Amino acid sequence: LEINDLTPFLDALGELDLNINLITTGSYIDKKILKAKNINHKVFEFGWLNYKEYSEIITSVDIFLLLQKENLQNLARWPNKLGDYFATGRSVLANPWGEILYYSTSHPYLFHLVDWDRMAVKAKIVELYKNKDYIGKNNFKIRRFAVEYLSWQRQTVKLVEFYNKIL
Repeated sequence: LEINDLTPFLDALGELDLNINLITTGSYIDKKILKAKNINHKVFEFGWLNYKEYSEIITSVDIFLLLQKENLQNLARWPNKLGDYFATGRSVLANPWGEILYYSTSHPYLFHLVDWDRMAVKAKIVELYKNKDYIGKNNFKIRRFAVEYLSWQRQTVKLVEFYNKIL
């Protein structure tokens, strides 16, 4: 968990008096940060989970969060968790960087784009909260995208085709 990448969201969450929560898996957020931002009651951390437990937790999420600073480290990698997120049929609140920018252009229903900025994130959270019916509108399309473009079976076929081409 790259806590610095989440700063705009954590700041916005602390300023909002809405019934929303942040669920995290993997690394824990420093309790001092949660307390300082007054969000310790809005954050539920599950730590590192096995595949079965992780699969159960992520299906309880309405919208996923993937805010990342646009820097060399983040641009040099693929956010692999997107496959897991989209497999649930849920969209992602993200700022446009790297491949996210590409996929948000070709498949706009996958993302709720926002600048990496506290006020922009806060405004988008309020907008989504007020339009809760929109959140599940594209679940089937998102799930189909995951199966057609991001599944391990599809990626394996592409990799084998690539190897065959260069060998």
